[in-house]
Amino acid sequence: MISDIKKGDTINLECSINQSIENWKIRCELYDDSGNSIKLANINSGGSSQQIEEDDIENGVFIIHVTKNLTTNFDDLSYIEIEIENENEELLTVYQDEIQFNDERITWTTP
Repeated sequence: MISDIKKGDTINLECSINQSIENWKIRCELYDDSGNSIKLANINSGGSSQQIEEDDIENGVFIIHVTKNLTTNFDDLSYIEIEIENENEELLTVYQDEIQFNDERITWTTP
């Protein structure tokens, strides 16, 4: 379980496949039982480097970026799934887990 993530915060999750991810399609979804969903993808899969950044292609390191405020309304217990489609067009779920969100303590507003 991924824990101690604050609702509404920017989230950067570094992931590693430990092999080259050149030309791979990488997709991620964060979702909950109330119907909230965030779908992210790398450039090869129709997304952008602002969603999934290929940090070290040769060693399979990528970073999933969830921008601020996207998780504000998520359930405390939510889920994440990461799938890849490799150069052989094999579709594999490489990670699936629960996320324990905590409420924000500070909600800053500009006066």
